[in-house]
Amino acid sequence: MHRRLLAGAFLLLLAGLLGVPAQAASPEAVAKKKFPSCSKLLKAFPAGIARDASAARWASAADYAAPNVSKAIYRVNARKLDRAGLGVLCPQPIPVVGPDARYAALAETLSARGVTCMVVRRDGQITGEWYWNGRTASTQTVGFSTMKTLTGSLIAIASDLGKLTLDQPASDFITSWRGTSSQTVTVRQLLAMTSGRAYSDADVYNMVASQMYGQGPTAYAIGLGQAAPPGTTWVYSDSAVQTLAAVITSATGQDVIPFAQEQLLRPLGMSSTTLTSVAGGGANMAFDFTTTCRDLSKLTQLYVDSGNFGGRQVISAAYTQTARSPASSMRPNYGLLLWNNTPGAEASTPGTASDSFELVGACGQRSYGFPSTRATITVMTSINSVTESVGCSDLGTDAPALIRRAGTP
Repeated sequence: MHRRLLAGAFLLLLAGLLGVPAQAASPEAVAKKKFPSCSKLLKAFPAGIARDASAARWASAADYAAPNVSKAIYRVNARKLDRAGLGVLCPQPIPVVGPDARYAALAETLSARGVTCMVVRRDGQITGEWYWNGRTASTQTVGFSTMKTLTGSLIAIASDLGKLTLDQPASDFITSWRGTSSQTVTVRQLLAMTSGRAYSDADVYNMVASQMYGQGPTAYAIGLGQAAPPGTTWVYSDSAVQTLAAVITSATGQDVIPFAQEQLLRPLGMSSTTLTSVAGGGANMAFDFTTTCRDLSKLTQLYVDSGNFGGRQVISAAYTQTARSPASSMRPNYGLLLWNNTPGAEASTPGTASDSFELVGACGQRSYGFPSTRATITVMTSINSVTESVGCSDLGTDAPALIRRAGTP
């Protein structure tokens, strides 16, 4: 009873300060009737109050300022809708300034090659945004192998939570590998593509086909053998990455998709990103998820800002710096499920930011980060399924250099 009286008194105070009728005695009633403007709210309560983008419900929203809600306001108004314990601010959209002349030439060149969206961020804000061929900011398309970086982020979070370590044998979580030649494969080696696990190009199609028979891609990938001793070879392997679904599930006790929603997608405001659930549980970890240019740019910004997003440390700075750096002398332009621009390495671009990195997916899905300037450049094409990707173009061999030059001061 005492708590209810306090809550009622607070809402009456809120109503008086904001000019809301006193009879609006609950957050729901205020929301449905005469909820004041954000500017009025923030003037009365500088700490903020929880509302979503459309002012339709109490929740967090994408592309808004960092969480910072007074405990009193949060306790009364938002607790039930924010199980993770995060406050959210009244909507304050990030200003979009564009088309930024600095990137206009790049946008024109890439649009002629099939790109249908391009988003540029600097200091966390969108500073340039272009859409073509009917695409909008909310249009989702398949991100292909940019999913790998999302997978690496989930491993990083599990590590930060103390559920695993990168140098821990994956067989601690994949019991069928114990007593086999895969027993000593570490989580880090799966992230770095140095696990030595058997792989062929047919495995991508076999993982997709495995769902038709109820096995699922994770079980298929786990069942593949060991082709080389761990740490002795570098092979870009979708199936090796897929085994991380089992690692995450076993380590955290959660299925991949709810874990990703709670720990990564929601904190980043990636509300237009959908992971693809698969037979046997989990998700496709190496490819086949849908996202938008804006959402993919947020994931990239997370690595630009050393794991911090909107004032919250989502993944450790140490992990992001390791992921952006060469993980093996066998492939110095690859870190932990991230490509990089290491000078002198294969496919690097001389004269451009040496600290830049990139998320690379088939069919022109690319997102570049530039930590030295706190900028990102994200481009996507409108490929809508894995089957559509067969024979698709990939923007041209000079695309990485064009984008790196545009992002280098």
